[in-house]
Amino acid sequence: MSSTLFSKRLSKELIDLKINPPAGIEVTESDSFKCWKLSLDGVEGTLYAGERFTLEFRFTPNYPMESPESMLSSCTTKEPPPDNNHYVKTAKASPKQTQWSFHDDSV
Repeated sequence: MSSTLFSKRLSKELIDLKINPPAGIEVTESDSFKCWKLSLDGVEGTLYAGERFTLEFRFTPNYPMESPESMLSSCTTKEPPPDNNHYVKTAKASPKQTQWSFHDDSV
């Protein structure tokens, strides 16, 4: 996809997201077409009620044919997982190339 089409597509989506955002979602940073940050409020009546999350999207010029990278950051315990050092040493450059395993499979 050409960079012009990429820019037009993201411009349209950003305008729509700012004018008519889903409930509990706010665009907090969108200075470029490379990275957006959104704030998400936890839905009432759920485990996440009263919490605020930040979701970061990183786009490439191949969007929408290639999905953006995204990262959701929020936690209640401020500590890295037990095998964090191993992950950091062996991780790929993009999280999209990672095969994730989760420490708590009960969720």
